Amino acid sequence: MRQILHKQRPVETSNSRLSISVLGFFALMLILLASALVMRHQSTPESTVLTLNTKAEGTEETSAFSRPAKAEPTYPSKLPELAVAIRKRIDETEGVYSVRFESFSTQESFGINDELMMTAASVIKIPILAALYSRAKAGTIDLSDTMTIPLQDVQDWGTGTIRYQEPPLTYSLRELARLLMEKSDNTAAYVLTHRVIGQNELQEMVEAWGLTGTNVKTNDTTNKDMNKLLNLMRAGVIAGEMTDEMLGWMDDSDFEDRLPFLLPDDVTVYHKIGNEVRVVNDVGIIARDGKPEYYLGVMTAEIPDEAETKRAIAEISKMVYEYHFQVDSE
Repeated sequence: MRQILHKQRPVETSNSRLSISVLGFFALMLILLASALVMRHQSTPESTVLTLNTKAEGTEETSAFSRPAKAEPTYPSKLPELAVAIRKRIDETEGVYSVRFESFSTQESFGINDELMMTAASVIKIPILAALYSRAKAGTIDLSDTMTIPLQDVQDWGTGTIRYQEPPLTYSLRELARLLMEKSDNTAAYVLTHRVIGQNELQEMVEAWGLTGTNVKTNDTTNKDMNKLLNLMRAGVIAGEMTDEMLGWMDDSDFEDRLPFLLPDDVTVYHKIGNEVRVVNDVGIIARDGKPEYYLGVMTAEIPDEAETKRAIAEISKMVYEYHFQVDSE
């Protein structure tokens, strides 16, 4: 009996251990399964976000049978978003900014300090050009007429080419209009204002056009006034049949480093810049495929960095272009 008991004891121990092993195995499997479910539940949202971000950044490899996810556009898609984006860009710089935008097709517009009187600098040459062509339309002057500029009328400062020429300084009124805009010639501005139109008469014309914030004598204007005047010019009210010629002097000037700078080459910008100490301006009409699309003006005061202000104007112009045409140029 002792031998039989001795032989049966190992069998009893083996069965007991087997039972414990089987239970332990199932318990372990249940623990692993539960852990896997918890980990999957916790990691799925984070993993999805990461994948979407990767696709948006264009870094995820895709097979020939898959289509990469389209990135969200970077341009503002609504007018309030555009205004917020421009305000944010302005806040990154120092100085006072006046901004005005108006779409000619939808008439939607917004302004930031657009009724604030600002130093016009050479932007005041737009009313001078308009007055000259208004007189030509009325038949009181002939743009092919010539005049010889006396030396005392030569403005030997700032921009322009007339002051570098040898006498006699004889130009047609049409040529003075071209130099006024393309070269921002200060002598042309002086002669047209004082010898051809008359400063008081110019101010009267400005007021008749409804430009209530523009003073020719003090060289002040508002963004809203320039918007109004350029609307009259593009509509043919100012120059009639000579509208294309008049606006043509405002395209492709020597100063394309602001509104046009970041725009595509097929876009035409009829504009006028202005510079003075701590003042950098640019206002104009943006056109595409021969069609004027919108007005944009950016005028500044008390700016400490001219180069930075030019960059800001160019970037604002790009924002407005992408918004208006709903184009992501990145």
